[in-house]
Amino acid sequence: APPKSFCCRSQNKQATNHRHREMKRYIIALALTGIVDAISYMVVTPSLIFYVLENGGTNDQYGLIMSAFSFASFCAKPILGWWSDATKSFRIPYITSLVVSTLGGLVYLLASALPAGPAAVG
Repeated sequence: APPKSFCCRSQNKQATNHRHREMKRYIIALALTGIVDAISYMVVTPSLIFYVLENGGTNDQYGLIMSAFSFASFCAKPILGWWSDATKSFRIPYITSLVVSTLGGLVYLLASALPAGPAAVG
């Protein structure tokens, strides 16, 4: 039989390799989320000004909308991080944020079907 120290080292190495694979999956998921978030921001930002102005809004209202978006992101990310740590699960907060982000994208996509005018911008 192999020495006990050899057996333990082998098990530790397998556990370490498993943790590395698991961590690699999480890093890839986070990177993809960041890329999708950046792309959605790059799509919405340049086109939003035209939507706001077309519906009777001003440049100041556009700035306010963009500031609200950034502030909401600033507030939500620590909450999602806390939630992920508190539940010891990455999946639930991750999937929830993806669903909310997708719904936001759909609302923006369908916004052109809403009635035009000052009420659309507030």
